[in-house]
Amino acid sequence: TILKYFNFTAIKSSNNLEVSYGLIQTKSIILSPRKVQQFQIIQNYLQKTLDILEIKINQASSTKIVKDNSRSKIIIPGFNKKEKNDIFNYIFNKKIQEQLLMKPHVRKLVFSLIFTSVLPVLIFSSIFLFFEILSLKYVVISCLSYLIITSFVNWRYYSNNSLTITKDFIVYKSGFWDIKSTIIETFKIQSIIISQPVWHKKRNLGDIIFYTAGGYIKAKTYNFSDLKRIVNNSIYSVEISNKKWM
Repeated sequence: TILKYFNFTAIKSSNNLEVSYGLIQTKSIILSPRKVQQFQIIQNYLQKTLDILEIKINQASSTKIVKDNSRSKIIIPGFNKKEKNDIFNYIFNKKIQEQLLMKPHVRKLVFSLIFTSVLPVLIFSSIFLFFEILSLKYVVISCLSYLIITSFVNWRYYSNNSLTITKDFIVYKSGFWDIKSTIIETFKIQSIIISQPVWHKKRNLGDIIFYTAGGYIKAKTYNFSDLKRIVNNSIYSVEISNKKWM
């Protein structure tokens, strides 16, 4: 990290932000606020106590012009909250005003526990006991330890998962240790896909994917009726917008 981001500087001009860094090989990237497709904030517990975070920015780019696709992605390590707000305001020139906060259905947690915790324990405990690889004591200790660890991991993933819909932005939050908040402007959405697995129809649950020129956001196991309203509102926002993003 020290070698890669040595002498990191970000110089703001009237229309662009020029980012340069590197000790052995200096890298320079021009960030155009209009081309920014995704703004991602990453922070874990230790970074939160030190008031630092990492920012990833994905820009729209043409592969014919830009052979090195990494130049459309900018990573800014070691920002504090104030610096994050400054660069966010510079890029978007507006604030996120929360309107609708959605959490995934508890079935997301239940399914994760079944497939990553319960089933593996049943399979491996049966194998160990049938072939007498381990004694009953060690099988019980191993299975309980695995269940506790995987249950905690699944709970963390579930509790940190959310989808926030505002007038101008869509924010998707996820993660276990590094909590990622991915932000996209609604009018920059290129396409939206909603789907409903057959096992979720009775509970009126479904999944949604937002595609932009800089990547996509996928949210699973949310209220399907709410997702359909989000699709309609997002398409309307795209249709009435006269802003340019290229």
